[in-house]
Amino acid sequence: MDIYRQLSTSDTAHYKLVQLNPELVSAIEKGEEIVIKQSATSEPQLVMTSAASTWKIRQMNHSNSVLLMQESKDMNVGAYASGASDPEPGMVGVALCTYEYELTAMKGYIDPQMIPIYTGGDVPKKVSMAQLLDDSPVSPAEFAEAWSKLGGCELDGYAVILSTEVVSRVLYLVLTTLIAHQVDYNEKLPVEDIINWLPSESPAVVRSVVAKFCQGDKLDNNAVVRWFGIEKLKDLKNQTVVHKIFLLKWKSSLPEFYSVPLDIAELKGYYFTPVDGMIQYIDKDSLANDIKVRVAQLLDRQRQWDYDEFVSLIDDLVPAGKKPDTLIMKHARKKRVGSKFVVTSR
Repeated sequence: MDIYRQLSTSDTAHYKLVQLNPELVSAIEKGEEIVIKQSATSEPQLVMTSAASTWKIRQMNHSNSVLLMQESKDMNVGAYASGASDPEPGMVGVALCTYEYELTAMKGYIDPQMIPIYTGGDVPKKVSMAQLLDDSPVSPAEFAEAWSKLGGCELDGYAVILSTEVVSRVLYLVLTTLIAHQVDYNEKLPVEDIINWLPSESPAVVRSVVAKFCQGDKLDNNAVVRWFGIEKLKDLKNQTVVHKIFLLKWKSSLPEFYSVPLDIAELKGYYFTPVDGMIQYIDKDSLANDIKVRVAQLLDRQRQWDYDEFVSLIDDLVPAGKKPDTLIMKHARKKRVGSKFVVTSR
């Protein structure tokens, strides 16, 4: 049989095979731009992106022969070798391939360590928006969403993250301005009007703050009160405060006439309850990224934890598809006390 070998190797070019999943095939058929890039994050990785999805690329080694074929009931391999201009669909080529690329879906993200913090005044000119997208393991659609939630802002063509102080100050101004102009903050926000009502503030900063706390074109009031609640918790530092007193402090941090319900449970992941009826701030970023070490840190802080509070402080280390209990039972102990569950040391 005369087999046409098209997949021959050379010194200047090599065929590299990528496993195509249905989502990627659909994106290619729609004409979306497919990009392969090496991220410049703290943990560099090779990724492939479509308009709205990101896949991690992993090299999978093997010692198989690869047959490149066109879908057809009848195979006429000789047509390619004979140079027929319009051969019947069939085998295109055969070659030895020692590896192929496997794609694994991942949530695209932006590494905040790449971006300077803007506290006001002169703009840190470190990375442009285009460069940030190129250097981040994220698709354009995911980038836009992550950028808003991160509090990102483009100033003078450069990417910055608004400092906590800037976000809090501008957010407070936005809320008081809406109330002063009798705008229903539960309805669609008039963003351009808000910008005009705050002439002393940078339009880009106002727009970025509004975007950070919006779902679509409406204000996410839960996100707003959660932001102020977390900031008020941080003020406690190592102090332990009665729940009711903290609620009063939290309420006083919000603009007058901004009427929204407050629930301490919404702040899980930022506090723990050392004694019933008391609350204390905990900085999750100060905890280890190794689950065994983090569990030990938490149990060193207090011997018995409310189950939900404990889970909220380890949830970022729980692998996709696994339940928190899997890790808890490996490194600690879950038991029932009365009507609730608690976590203790083993």
